[in-house]
Amino acid sequence: MSEIQGLAALQQLLSPESLAGLKRAVLLGAGEALRGYLAVYPGPPGYPITWTTPKQRRWFWANVRAGKLEVPYRRQQSPTSERLGPSWLVVIETDDTGAVQTSVSYAKWVQAEAHQQPMHLLTGWVTDYEAQQRAVQSGDLDVVFEQAFHSWIGGMT
Repeated sequence: MSEIQGLAALQQLLSPESLAGLKRAVLLGAGEALRGYLAVYPGPPGYPITWTTPKQRRWFWANVRAGKLEVPYRRQQSPTSERLGPSWLVVIETDDTGAVQTSVSYAKWVQAEAHQQPMHLLTGWVTDYEAQQRAVQSGDLDVVFEQAFHSWIGGMT
């Protein structure tokens, strides 16, 4: 590792402009780590659910909630699908904040911790909270910070 020689070099290293580059790299890297967990579709789909009457649908979901039935699930790739997985994006909002977001209209019912529907929970969709926990526990965020810091400090010396 290179040495920083003199007060002027240290002040340049710690200037707001220089730190903004480090923050941006950390935000983008952390966002990509989270996006990596959110953008993954769950395992192979099961069998299709078909009903001929609303009564059958109510009976089915009542029995699923009661734990009497497992959810057969088939992800459908229709031409009008908004494609949730690839829709996740990392956005830097300000110098200090970033977000991982999607424009898919039904995303909160599939992947938001507070709104996830039972069928999506049972089929393995990762929620926003689970993605955050996995990124922290796996050490992905530590690696992101370490790589961004080494790149930043290497570019300054």
